Amino acid sequence: MYEITTSGQLYLDGELNTHDVPAPGPVRVGPPPKKEERPCYTLG
Repeated sequence: MYEITTSGQLYLDGELNTHDVPAPGPVRVGPPPKKEERPCYTLG
């Protein structure tokens, strides 16, 4: 079973311009990084 999102329905109806929709960000696949692998930022 599939479900069409509101954005998908607007696109199919010709009411959504894909140039107006931001590209999705990067997706991390796999387990979350271990604490020592996470970036450390300092303010200063």
